[in-house]
Amino acid sequence: MSLSLWITPESQYGDLRLQDARPGARRRALVEGIKRYLFKAPDAQDTQDAPEAQGPELERSPPPGPEFETVLRAFGESAGQLHFTQPAAIRLWETVIAPPDEDAASDPDTPQGPKGPSFEAVFCMATHGLCQAFAVQRLQMDASDPAEDDAEADDQPATDDAGGAEPGLWAEEALARGIVAALLVKSLKRSLREALEPDVQTSARLIAATLLDCLIAALSDWFERYQDAPGQPHCIRARDPSLARRVAKLLAELPYFYTPQPLTDPVAYQLRETEPADADERDYFRVDLIGYRRTNAFLRRLHAGAAKPSRVAAEFQRYLDAVNLQQAVAWRINLPLLALARRLAAFATDPVAREAESRAAGLDEAASAALLGWIEEAFYKPKPAETLARRKYQRPGEVLDHPLMHSALTALQAAGDGDRARFFLPWKADYRGRIYAETPWLTPQGGDLQRALFEFADGRPLDASGGVALRRHGANLVSRRRLLADLGPIGRQVVTLEERERWVLDHEPEILACAAAPLAEPFWREAADKPMQFLAFCLAYRQWSLTPDLPVHLPVQIDGTCNGLQHIAVLTGDVDLARAVNVLPREDGLPGDIYSEIATAAITTLGRLDSLLSRDTKHPEGLRLADAWLAQEPATWLNRATAKKVIMTIPYGARENSQAAYVAETIADTVADALRRGLATAQVEALCAWVNTDAERLKVVYRLTWRLFPELRKKARSKDPDAAEAERELQRLRVLTAYAARVIVKHLRHALSRGFPSVDRFSAWLGHQAGACAGLPLLWPSPLGFPVCQDKFALEGRSATAKLRGGQSIRVDLERLSERVEPHKQRDALLPNLIHSLDATHLAMTLIRAHEAGVPGIGSIHDCLLCHPNDADTLGRVVRERFAALYRPGADGIPAVLTDWSRWMDGMGRLMPLLEPTTVLGALDHPGGLGEKKLVAEAEGDGDQALAALVVLDLLASLRRLPPSRQWLMRCLVEFLSQEAEPARAQRLAAAGRTRRAAGLPLTTGLPLGGGAAMSDYFFS
Repeated sequence: MSLSLWITPESQYGDLRLQDARPGARRRALVEGIKRYLFKAPDAQDTQDAPEAQGPELERSPPPGPEFETVLRAFGESAGQLHFTQPAAIRLWETVIAPPDEDAASDPDTPQGPKGPSFEAVFCMATHGLCQAFAVQRLQMDASDPAEDDAEADDQPATDDAGGAEPGLWAEEALARGIVAALLVKSLKRSLREALEPDVQTSARLIAATLLDCLIAALSDWFERYQDAPGQPHCIRARDPSLARRVAKLLAELPYFYTPQPLTDPVAYQLRETEPADADERDYFRVDLIGYRRTNAFLRRLHAGAAKPSRVAAEFQRYLDAVNLQQAVAWRINLPLLALARRLAAFATDPVAREAESRAAGLDEAASAALLGWIEEAFYKPKPAETLARRKYQRPGEVLDHPLMHSALTALQAAGDGDRARFFLPWKADYRGRIYAETPWLTPQGGDLQRALFEFADGRPLDASGGVALRRHGANLVSRRRLLADLGPIGRQVVTLEERERWVLDHEPEILACAAAPLAEPFWREAADKPMQFLAFCLAYRQWSLTPDLPVHLPVQIDGTCNGLQHIAVLTGDVDLARAVNVLPREDGLPGDIYSEIATAAITTLGRLDSLLSRDTKHPEGLRLADAWLAQEPATWLNRATAKKVIMTIPYGARENSQAAYVAETIADTVADALRRGLATAQVEALCAWVNTDAERLKVVYRLTWRLFPELRKKARSKDPDAAEAERELQRLRVLTAYAARVIVKHLRHALSRGFPSVDRFSAWLGHQAGACAGLPLLWPSPLGFPVCQDKFALEGRSATAKLRGGQSIRVDLERLSERVEPHKQRDALLPNLIHSLDATHLAMTLIRAHEAGVPGIGSIHDCLLCHPNDADTLGRVVRERFAALYRPGADGIPAVLTDWSRWMDGMGRLMPLLEPTTVLGALDHPGGLGEKKLVAEAEGDGDQALAALVVLDLLASLRRLPPSRQWLMRCLVEFLSQEAEPARAQRLAAAGRTRRAAGLPLTTGLPLGGGAAMSDYFFS
């Protein structure tokens, strides 16, 4: 979609010096930065500035390296021999190596040389892109959350196990290529970018690949390519890890380009978009409401056309209003918590600070060691001194090391002039309508510390209901095991709202003590599942207890119970499922807990796996061995924690492999403990021996456990005398954990299918819907008019060759989305994407109605909402009311949204047997024209031709009855059919003759939601 935000550097917090420059000045700044920080020998000042340069680290200063002019000359000799065959690539290459522009030529400080190709800026751009790739490798690895992915999670390579990827500078070559390509495109004026469309991205990646070849050849003493193993990604690494210090300085001066910082003022999307008049000259960030990483022509045309005012659905303005309400929320940073987070990080990194903090907090040696152990295990582990940036941000506090996070927090902390700085976030949507903050390192949708740092800029003193909501919020952050142990409910695994409030009152002394002396009091980190958020609660609770008239700024959270299954319960009319996930109240008045219920049911099949296995189950022998081992202690493995890892992701399309990876992470420590206790050692040895005889089995183990057991992994790869024994122990742990996790997933999925068969029936019904449209992109309008379109197109590789005049050729494989859909991926993604689109609709409806009800600001984390404690009751009521409104029954008692969606899919199915799509397009464009007259004449005859003409005329009539927004979506599908290749056309027509649509809807009547009043109090709590 082209609905866009245009964000200036001045409206952002953080250091944006380079981005604030004009294009010519930015190029010069880039060149000077590269010269200064990569090619200048470290002097005394550099050494003093380097935080790592203490003691023996002084010996690890990076070598001076080659002279800039020498390297540039070598680079220019290679780059000067490049020539390309594609016209767009030729034009792009000629532009990026053009002589200095007028801006540079008129600058008295810029040396004026002969007017020839300028490789200096290109060299620096490629170098900068490679350095960025080193720093943002983690962002590439975490780009999609497997729990939220549509169909199947991609397995990540075990780079931390590979000898070639030990700490230092490294990045996947594809990532570096993409970043260099993005920098190339960004260096162009918008008018030239548009002139080079649609091939500018492809050309930029080709040129970026060849530039990296030239760069690595010129800097062969610094960088090299490597590959961990056949089939693993090609990577680039620095030969000398100590080079990281220079790259760190470079990136501190030249910040990232691809995402904005928090904003000083709110921004808003407008239906009638106008871009700034100086868009070509100023360095705006452009944030599109929806965009794709690898778009094809179909997706670009679909969303560009859907955003035109004449085609936007009337209700789509409400969706935009909801996104703009989210962007208008004023936040501030919880500075006391930020200071504590930095103290905790310093406790782990600085022995002097650790000793001082321990002395001030009155910690003895054991307490100090315990705090340090918790910090390194659960909050912040120091990175190696020679490493530029973290490859992964695994622990909550490690996000403090992110360069943009550091820059933003520094600016926000200093911008208040006594008052805390207010800031706003830009938001965008994915292709399903779910919204995300465009600042991934500082977002309420982030990890434990990120969420804890967020406060509403506008606070209010608590009223009576706010005090209740604050207490319940605090209890919701505590581990369920701790709540049950302290409250002691008999015969149940759930806790009521009143009991949650009572738990906080019972532990008020500990809560206040934690807020007063968090380093001395371990209660906050021992009791809570989300310790930093719980600590933020403790600080707010203490303030309220001591000075109740002061405004409270802390957001409280209200969250749904397995939100995906809540939607499925209503879509299937399953009363039992609705009670289990708190859509409808239980008869005993207690909250439903489907995770414990499924875990209890799964225990009954543990040890009897054969009845659960299908013919196509891989490695059944290993699964049987693991099943027998698990059956010795059933409750240890099938419990609420493991069940939640599996059940909550089923509505979002998670496959067994990805679920097994989540379960493996959950049970890893327990498996290690069981092996230490000697639980059925003979079975374990038999399983290991069976796995070690087959490479495919080892691959399964590797894929599911490559991130686990880091300390043992490190020991096994060391020169320790016990390394061989550590390797054997690591292998036993990995094998048992991997196959045990797969067994647990099978038992839990079977228990859900047996207890709530409506989930499988609904999924099968959606499969029929997708099958009836096989070969078409699956798309539909959401209830608020958002054009949802699954991006499940086949990837295609395009090979391009850049030749050197010396005879050498560089062949580059480029990958992008083709115009051909993949039916099985479209089918598998339909369930999660339909649920996501409905969930996004419910959120938007809630934001709008809550604003109308006087709630001043709401934060969102998809199915979790943040509000001021005083507004929790109002927001809870609105959430229920809007959910009931979304699923309001039609005349037949079935939710109208389901009926409407099914009819839309029926309309898509009617396109499947279409023989002449161009005839339909012509009739749509020219009503009553020759094409339509021909159809009318054919329909008046007899035989199959007349019948076919009648079908097309009926289709035309139905398309014309659609509102413009929906007609455009259908038209795009007809255009897609008109451009399909003959083999695809033949397959479509054959499938249209074979496939029968699913009969009816997956339910006979809806649930009695009663406008929200009849729903459970625990629906969102």
